[in-house]
Amino acid sequence: ANAILPQIARAQALAEGVFPASVRPGLRMSVLATAGMRLLPAETQEAIFQGLRKGLADGGYPFDLSAFEARTITGHEEGVFALVALNLLAGRIDSRVADAPRELVGVLDLGGSSTQVAAPPGREPAAGLAQRLGDAKATWTRSFLSYGMERMREATYAKIVDEGWNASRALGIVGNPCAFYGYKEEGTMWRGIGEAQYCQAYVNRVLLEESAACEAQHSPRGLSGDLCLGGAAVPYEETLQYYLISGYMYVTDFAGWWLKHRGLSQAERPLAKPTVRDLRGAADALCAAAWPNVSAVALDPATRHGFTPEHKVPHRCFEMCYVIGLLTTGLGFPDDYAFEIVDRIDGVEIEWTLGAFLMSFHAGARRLTNEEL
Repeated sequence: ANAILPQIARAQALAEGVFPASVRPGLRMSVLATAGMRLLPAETQEAIFQGLRKGLADGGYPFDLSAFEARTITGHEEGVFALVALNLLAGRIDSRVADAPRELVGVLDLGGSSTQVAAPPGREPAAGLAQRLGDAKATWTRSFLSYGMERMREATYAKIVDEGWNASRALGIVGNPCAFYGYKEEGTMWRGIGEAQYCQAYVNRVLLEESAACEAQHSPRGLSGDLCLGGAAVPYEETLQYYLISGYMYVTDFAGWWLKHRGLSQAERPLAKPTVRDLRGAADALCAAAWPNVSAVALDPATRHGFTPEHKVPHRCFEMCYVIGLLTTGLGFPDDYAFEIVDRIDGVEIEWTLGAFLMSFHAGARRLTNEEL
């Protein structure tokens, strides 16, 4: 709880610079937790939120503390919020979330702990757009816990070491196809050999094993379609465009940055609208790079990639292979399907928090209207 208090203080300072003192006591602040919190037991989550509320009360919270909201959002909410934010910035819905002048687009979001998929509702006029977006039956969303990049990298590396150890026992080290050639982490039993196709094979096997374990756990309760990757088909039509954001963008943009650096692409922004087949080719080129060559430019402040901090550089080969496996083996997209990959639209970053604000504002406005009636 203490870790988030400085961020809340910054938000308070921003609000105090926008709203006059006369209205501040009525302002409502929301703290919404996502997949990392969903992995914790409910009692641990509540203890964290209670500690947060106490910290605010002790620190002289300037707004309405009784209206302060702190909770963990569901996977459906997280997917819907990202969907709303993307479609607003792309000019496909209005800021009131009341009208869709253009066809809506779907979104795939990838983080360190989970991945989300959201497909837009149809154009049925029976209910308002915001209601249809929030309706789990109208808007197809799935949030897959534990399928984020960090956890899946750990699982894949463990499998590589486990299966390769007997064959490599004499050498005392296992070749890791998911790490750049020559890269070695202290305290591990592997050394990078940079083979994208072999890495993708390992990723696919881990994905299938994870899905089988999930099915075995949740099928008796009829929940595998909601909780297990591959348990339900992602809505797919050639006319439905999916955008890749967050981790998808960071990883593929790094690969495009490397292609440009090596003179393998002259495009201003390689991999902006790639097919899965394009991503496979980029993964081959990226993972084949030797670690000394990658680190020389990726760790240099003058030449580094804008979306890749120093500690993430060694992971980009694996993450590129994981993106491919997740899109195909996990979500079932064909190799010739073309995605849009974006970070910003008209200079504004695509964040689910924008969608959360809009949906919350709409719900509040609807409550006021109903009370007036």
